[in-house]
Amino acid sequence: MANLKEIKNSLIKFDGRLWSILKSIRPRQWLKNFALFAPALFSGQLFEPKILNRLLLGFVLYSLASSGAYLFNDVIDAKKDRSHPFKKLRPIAAGKISAKLALTLSFTLSSSALYLAYLTSNRFFFLSLVFFILLQFAYSLFFRNQIIIDALLKKDNANNSRYAIVISLFAILISIVGLL
Repeated sequence: MANLKEIKNSLIKFDGRLWSILKSIRPRQWLKNFALFAPALFSGQLFEPKILNRLLLGFVLYSLASSGAYLFNDVIDAKKDRSHPFKKLRPIAAGKISAKLALTLSFTLSSSALYLAYLTSNRFFFLSLVFFILLQFAYSLFFRNQIIIDALLKKDNANNSRYAIVISLFAILISIVGLL
């Protein structure tokens, strides 16, 4: 019979890893995806079942895709984040989640979003999601090192937030057109 203490330690370790994964997929950032609902809300069509179902699907798919991108970005930045006073506490930088697990989850979330979009959405929405994912991964790998592109895409720079808003609104508009 297994030692009760070993079982307890295993559960704590599993619970800690699960919590770390949840923190790493950043569900608080999913709030941004509610912007998909704005046109339907302001046009009075939000509660039309067909439109609401498509918007909910779009919200879930963009949330999966963005979580995949956050995990990928955190793996790319892990070494640099370890020397940052706050970012060093992120689960991947802190070693609570391995890079292999994070990359596996990133691929699983992103590919699941694409697969579900392919099965359930029109081609335009699927392609907008492909573009979104490619842009996120390309930023993590290449664009952050390009000063002009970084300034346009970086959301946490107050001086450039208007550019980020314009780019985000454009991406959301493309997605909404694809959903409807």
